[in-house]
Amino acid sequence: MIEPLIKLVDRVPALYKFLNRSWYNYVDRLGESEQVQFMNLGYLNPEEPGLMLDTDDPYHQVSIQLYHHVARATDWTGKTALEVGCGRGGGAAYVFRTFGPARMIGLDQAKRSIAFCQHRYADLDGLSFQHGDAENLSFPEDHFDVILNVESSHAYPLIERFYDGVARTLKPDGVFLCTDFGTEEEWDYRRRLLAESGLAVVAAEDIGPHVIRALDALHEAKQHYLAERVPKPLHGLFAELSGLRGSTLLYGSFLDGTRQYLNWVVRHAK
Repeated sequence: MIEPLIKLVDRVPALYKFLNRSWYNYVDRLGESEQVQFMNLGYLNPEEPGLMLDTDDPYHQVSIQLYHHVARATDWTGKTALEVGCGRGGGAAYVFRTFGPARMIGLDQAKRSIAFCQHRYADLDGLSFQHGDAENLSFPEDHFDVILNVESSHAYPLIERFYDGVARTLKPDGVFLCTDFGTEEEWDYRRRLLAESGLAVVAAEDIGPHVIRALDALHEAKQHYLAERVPKPLHGLFAELSGLRGSTLLYGSFLDGTRQYLNWVVRHAK
């Protein structure tokens, strides 16, 4: 059953985006009040110094590593920042505490996630969360010093509208940090859309090998979650969309190079 779906998804990108959005919403509903704070695949690089984190949760460990690696590309101190696609807020809260922006907004289309964030992180003065659409950013022009987007844009049906919104709301000397996965063709398309929006990639790296290490590190924990929390008819879909070892859609495509996991630093084109 799952193999024909994978083949169809690879031929119809819109279906993949629909499945991803549906999956994120489903995982959000499964999440308990404090347990699920991240929804990314993670990052694990043995050559980078390990972070001293106040958690033994393997999901949090590698998910925070991803946020840390992406966020360290710029100076956040005293800045005004936005995370688009904040999910359940763990990444925004970590960046806010660690990198020191003066104000930061987490934005997400999932109302359930935003309600969770507003409750969970209410004690962080300067960090706020609001419901909104990535493809229709309703903020003033030249408003943000930093815009962050972590493993979210692959699910935007009209990503060009997102890039237009980033270009409009990002200050002239601001920086847009984005990391996500996609095929080589999709990445070329995204780069062209950025250029059409007046933005340019000034630094790029393939972090796929480090994402694979994170997926390997999480394999047993995800199998346990699968057995305990996910209905049996959805096991195959869970394995594919969460990148379980041996699956094809993400894990296998990272291994064989069909999909790349890239980290981009983007600024206004000069």
